[in-house]
Amino acid sequence: MASVKSVDEASVEKKLNGAKNTQESIQSLCLWALHHKAQHENIVKIWLNILKKSKIQRRLTLFYLCNEIVQTCKRKHAIMYKDAFKEVLRDAVLLVRDNSVRNNIERIFSIWEERSIYDSEFIEDLIAILNNTKIRPSAAKLLAEYKPSKLRENIGKIVKLQKETEAKRRRMSSLNIDVTSQNYLKLLKDRSHGKQCTQQIEDLHRYLEEYVSNLEKEIKEGQTQQELLEQSELFYDAQYGEAKIVTNAYKNFGTRVTNLRKKLDDIRKTLPDPLSPIPSPTVDAPSLLKVLLKQLKTIMKLLIWKCQTWKTMMALVNTKHTLQAMLPPLHLHDLCLLQWII
Repeated sequence: MASVKSVDEASVEKKLNGAKNTQESIQSLCLWALHHKAQHENIVKIWLNILKKSKIQRRLTLFYLCNEIVQTCKRKHAIMYKDAFKEVLRDAVLLVRDNSVRNNIERIFSIWEERSIYDSEFIEDLIAILNNTKIRPSAAKLLAEYKPSKLRENIGKIVKLQKETEAKRRRMSSLNIDVTSQNYLKLLKDRSHGKQCTQQIEDLHRYLEEYVSNLEKEIKEGQTQQELLEQSELFYDAQYGEAKIVTNAYKNFGTRVTNLRKKLDDIRKTLPDPLSPIPSPTVDAPSLLKVLLKQLKTIMKLLIWKCQTWKTMMALVNTKHTLQAMLPPLHLHDLCLLQWII
């Protein structure tokens, strides 16, 4: 039996990268993983990392391997794989939502539910994530931190690397050296020609190393670009979902307003006709200013009359003695009448 130390990360990656979409390959890798159950956490972690870097069809193959392991682990006394995969499956499902494999992945989940590999709530959660109806907390954090500028910057890096790689390839081709050619071997006539050929081969070797190094950088940046594109898909899917919710809310609000307007129109038809407005004055009706002036004249006449009456009474008072001589003595009721007149 292999020891824990004998199964390093490189060998695990090599094993998982060699997985093929055949029953024999899947079963062979499953038995290998169950045999090294002491390394289950490391194996599942590397499985997820390879899943992120792989193309969509290879991801499906890796899910078939996961399916074989979680269904067989209990029988092979390696139940720890079931819990280990449960910890990473929600994040892994985000990587297999492509239409070309979605039905296959959903079929795997259905089998797990039928055979009670995982509980129904967990399976429903996976299916919701697969169908983009639920966002994982980790995905929510990703959406909050996502910046479209990173995608543009990485595209710029890849384009720059491609140009550099092409330039290195052309420089390497410009040497036009074929060491297997008989004509090239004929140039090795003496020591000086030998040194010249050696220098050319060393230059070619250096250019080749630089070319291969650039290709490796392109591959690395390509993997980063793939991850960024997947994050972009999650981000814009979430944005679309939020926009759709807002659109539906406004649509429902508009429908309610329209229905309310129809109800109000129906109620208005049942109401009696409103009262006619106050009629406007006729053409020959006196204006307000004329009426006020007429009333003011009446008041002035009354004031003038009172003033004249007051003067008359004052004259009577001044001729008091004359009146007393001419008139009989005034009684109390006569004085009251006089006061009223004044």
